[in-house]
Amino acid sequence: MEELILLYLKTNKNRALSIIYKKYYDKIYSMSRKILKDKNEVEDCVQEVFIKVMENIDKFRFGSSISTWIYRIAINHIINKNKKVEFYLEIDEERLYDKIKYEIEISELEEKINQALKSLNETEQKIFVLREFEGFSYKDIAKIMDINEGTIKSKIHYIRLKLKDMLEKYVKD
Repeated sequence: MEELILLYLKTNKNRALSIIYKKYYDKIYSMSRKILKDKNEVEDCVQEVFIKVMENIDKFRFGSSISTWIYRIAINHIINKNKKVEFYLEIDEERLYDKIKYEIEISELEEKINQALKSLNETEQKIFVLREFEGFSYKDIAKIMDINEGTIKSKIHYIRLKLKDMLEKYVKD
């Protein structure tokens, strides 16, 4: 698919942009949803990402991966869209209703986790979202962030330790 997009970029940019939109919309929407709170804001953000891709497509260097280039634009735009990043925990509602007495504790823990995630700097937030929420490999994150893969591994380790230290007093054994 990547080769087809690259071919169309040279011959038919409108077709290439259409394929890019179809191929990457769901992934970029998912990334946005994990970071931004408001659904309308998410939809606006995704559209803005594709507008940026369209406006900058002539700047794409054919020596690199189109997906890496698109994800770099997306993650930068998403994080910049809302500097006050709020991450969401997906809570199993059925379990929550079954154990209603824990509702307050869960709510408090969720708030502590959000606070801990907000304490990360912008680079740490980007790396953490790509690795832990989106499941990207270290290699892919290194390409997207334009950082050495070893540095990414080290930063993930550091971020996990930092979050563990901040949150372990709130987690019961």
